[in-house]
Amino acid sequence: MLPIALVLVFVAAACMRAMAPPMRARLVVAPRAAGEHERVAKAPPTRDGGDATALVISERAVLRRSAHGDTTLVDAAEDLGVVRLVERSRRRLLFLFARRGSLTALGVRLEGAPRAAVDLLTDGATLVPDGLLPETPFEPTRRVEPRAAIELLTAMRRIAPGAVDRIVCATADEVALTVSGATLSTGELTFDLDAPLVWRPLAFHEAGGDVGGVFQGTWVDQGDKRRVFVSPLPPLALWRDPAEGDDALAVYRSADPVADARALELATSPAADPPPQELRVPVDVLLMFPLRRALSRARGAKRERAPWHRRPTALKQAR
Repeated sequence: MLPIALVLVFVAAACMRAMAPPMRARLVVAPRAAGEHERVAKAPPTRDGGDATALVISERAVLRRSAHGDTTLVDAAEDLGVVRLVERSRRRLLFLFARRGSLTALGVRLEGAPRAAVDLLTDGATLVPDGLLPETPFEPTRRVEPRAAIELLTAMRRIAPGAVDRIVCATADEVALTVSGATLSTGELTFDLDAPLVWRPLAFHEAGGDVGGVFQGTWVDQGDKRRVFVSPLPPLALWRDPAEGDDALAVYRSADPVADARALELATSPAADPPPQELRVPVDVLLMFPLRRALSRARGAKRERAPWHRRPTALKQAR
């Protein structure tokens, strides 16, 4: 009789687990070496049965765990920089983790999250037009839920507070750009953002033979120091009102639409002449916007228009 009773107990427990409602995210605390603990913030399985991204949060690091292995997002490394980009509609938020030789993106869908959670995640983020962010980080198997993103932000401020909102653009060989506090560094040059400087947003077309492209740039000029940070011009983005076409998002409408408009103006690039080749520094297209935001907030910064003296280049028709 005892074995039969044990079987019935196990069956009942399994039924209770099956009937329990699934959690949107769960935190698992597991013991680590030397008394250290880690938390695993995991989203529910995707509709197609695939594994969702999990964040592993320990005392010294935050990892992204997926079917392809673990990726370190946050640690105490001095070259780490983390910026956040949020769409004007507040539909999506993108974390960018940058360090020498690495740029990792993590997407968060904000739809359905409480207003307090949205405000917490987007406070200090760079506002961008809808349609600018890439789609891949927001796929069901790659994104995380707002609850896990809050855990990530809290852990990041504890583990690497200096990395929050620090802009880092680096290749495997060199750091092309760093903006930390009131200092902008590129190569051997350092710009003081608390001292007078001029910056100019620009867009230009450049052709070589039958090959051409349209680029955006940010020109920074301070005394005898000048550089132009360039990247491809992103595709047309949507300047959609947060509540347009979706009443559920009306609660996320900005309390200061004028500030929204000013922030999104930083994404525009007036036409200009191509800058001198020797002044150009290539940067990632998504990092251009937090760079301009930092310049617009600099104490002694003045925005001017970049020079445009030549006629627009006629584009050749495709053969």
